[in-house]
Amino acid sequence: MSASAGVWGARVGPPFVRRLQDTERARVLAPLLLVTGGVTAGLVAAGWWVLAHEPWEAGTTWGAVGVLGLLSGGSAVFAAQTAARWWWSRRRPDTVVLARAPSGAMATTVPRSRLALVMPWTSALWLTGTGVVLVAGAASRWPVAAVVVGALTAASGLRLVPLVLGRAVAGGVYLTPDALETRWGVETATVAWEHVVPLTPPLPPALLRTPGLRVTRSFRVQMPVDVTDRLDEPVVQVPAPYLSVDPAAVHALLHLGTHRPRARARFGTPDSLTWHVVAPDRRG
Repeated sequence: MSASAGVWGARVGPPFVRRLQDTERARVLAPLLLVTGGVTAGLVAAGWWVLAHEPWEAGTTWGAVGVLGLLSGGSAVFAAQTAARWWWSRRRPDTVVLARAPSGAMATTVPRSRLALVMPWTSALWLTGTGVVLVAGAASRWPVAAVVVGALTAASGLRLVPLVLGRAVAGGVYLTPDALETRWGVETATVAWEHVVPLTPPLPPALLRTPGLRVTRSFRVQMPVDVTDRLDEPVVQVPAPYLSVDPAAVHALLHLGTHRPRARARFGTPDSLTWHVVAPDRRG
């Protein structure tokens, strides 16, 4: 029963929190931040109490610290995301810019704020830190468990490497006269306009994987990504929460690129900066 409840919570919890964050309304985000921050603080305090008052020799202590570490990590990610989304909702510029695409071509660009990296950093650091604590506690008493957890911790730590080395970036959406390019984390997707098949609203911005779509990586290991950004369709996701314009504006720009060749020819020029759709004000 408890395992089933845990699976149900893992499946339902993140999408529910994401829907609350997507409202970008202060009256929703403020209580959400208080709840997630309070839960994180409570779980961390409980973990420290267990470490301070219970002997490591007891297997229940080791297990309790692991469970509390994982739960507090999840709530910490929610809290960090909520704070970042609230800040960005108040400062989103609602503009596109001219910038170099990953290919080097000048592009009409929808940049993504570096706040998008808050979740990957928080997730990777917290999980790796929890693993280190568990390995330290099990090393002398349960060597097999220490080896298993150590391997999992190493795998989690590998996802920090592209962030530390700067190979994982916030990126954005880049529209050139010849192709559409997107960058998120270590992945760059490039597709010529004649092969672009974007999803249509109300689905979030994403590109169907067509034969003409090419995905390259700047590093073999991807950073942690938000599970709520994944779709069931075979697509390249374009995470929208931290883009400089509303998803509706991204859809409008993709429509220009796929349906209006004369307008597409001016991507990457100052004229294209007048085409973006100003997002409706959703802040409250």
